[in-house]
Amino acid sequence: MFGTILGGNLSDLILEKERVQQIYLSCLEHAGVKGFVEVVVSPNVVDGLSCMIQSAGLGALRPNTILMGWPRDWTDNRNLMAYHIFLDTMRNIALARNALIVLKADTFPSKGMRLTGTIDIWWIVNDGGMLLLLGHLLRRHKTWSKCKLRLFSVAGEEDNTVQIKKDLETY
Repeated sequence: MFGTILGGNLSDLILEKERVQQIYLSCLEHAGVKGFVEVVVSPNVVDGLSCMIQSAGLGALRPNTILMGWPRDWTDNRNLMAYHIFLDTMRNIALARNALIVLKADTFPSKGMRLTGTIDIWWIVNDGGMLLLLGHLLRRHKTWSKCKLRLFSVAGEEDNTVQIKKDLETY
């Protein structure tokens, strides 16, 4: 599912919503990607994203992973809103118990392109290793095969860091 948020009121933006949905469907088709497009109109972006996260899926078939872009220019004081939207959305994704994948690049690599650099995984110990598996699967593809995999984990004061380290080594 591919989704986006339009800021405003549905009564004012119903035609724009339909137009944007058609544009994104055309983009997916042009890229050869099969999927659904959902455009949500909401007075603010965070509430719209929260609504989309909660309602995505078909019946019992629900996504467990959210993919979103890294906010642009979020360190610039003029764009503090992007920073707050990003953090609030991360909190909502965690509350919904979904995994989060954040892309720093603006575009997806072209066919045949070979990337170097790192794939960073911030591992949540109780996710069963899904994000580790994703990193491993990405590296098996020729596009990302030259990338290094870096694993990070955050531990609180009450966490057993020895056990967390053991868990990391097990996976």
